[in-house]
Amino acid sequence: MRMIFDILPNEIFVFGSNDQGLHYGGAAKQALQWGAKMNQAGGLMGNTYGIVTMNWETGNFIGWDNISKQLQLLINFAKTYPYLTFLLTPIGTGIAGADLNELDEIVTNLELPSNIEKLWTVGQEIPDEI
Repeated sequence: MRMIFDILPNEIFVFGSNDQGLHYGGAAKQALQWGAKMNQAGGLMGNTYGIVTMNWETGNFIGWDNISKQLQLLINFAKTYPYLTFLLTPIGTGIAGADLNELDEIVTNLELPSNIEKLWTVGQEIPDEI
């Protein structure tokens, strides 16, 4: 797992968010330092890009179908901005509680462009902060 303590001006920190954009924990909280905005759940915010992974009220994971659609939007966005590097954290596998192996399979099948960097390896422990 690549730990992120700082990012370069051309890097975008991709994190999992709840549907209300309340970034109180995990990678979402970390994203605040690079431009994530409270009450904005997804999309580009400063040097961050949010992907909704859980429902705020229930705390439930929203499902891989929803996340796959958002990942496809991220891929299309990244292709439009090839000079940016998107640092994809293991979205959904922290507070939302989803399985890293399932995320990895989805990401592998989506064929990420070269400017999206997956920050995990299956079998590695995921730290509290990315």
